Amino acid sequence: MFEDIDKDDASTARMKARVDRQRAKVATKRAKKEAAARKEIGETTLAALPNVDEKLRSQIISALVPTLSLVALQLLVHEGLLKAAKADAEMAARAEAKLAKKKPVGGSDAANDTPVTSA
Repeated sequence: MFEDIDKDDASTARMKARVDRQRAKVATKRAKKEAAARKEIGETTLAALPNVDEKLRSQIISALVPTLSLVALQLLVHEGLLKAAKADAEMAARAEAKLAKKKPVGGSDAANDTPVTSA
């Protein structure tokens, strides 16, 4: 009976260790992505933006947004430098542009769909 409890404790300990490893892995991945986003935007730019006039900050961010990755956009939102709605709009525009590239050019094949009538 006590052996079953010991087995359960060992199983629980293994499960906790596995969860801890996963958490560490996710945290490391997140830290790497954030570091890459900070590098992409520029540490100096990130440090200076909060101290810049609102109008100038808006212009700088508007110029940066089209060139930034999605992770960098999320960082700007997290830092409070970009509104989530603007970031969402940019992501939607990129998704639309990506879909437009995949669609074939030239329209439908209407000429081939017309019924042939015999005279």
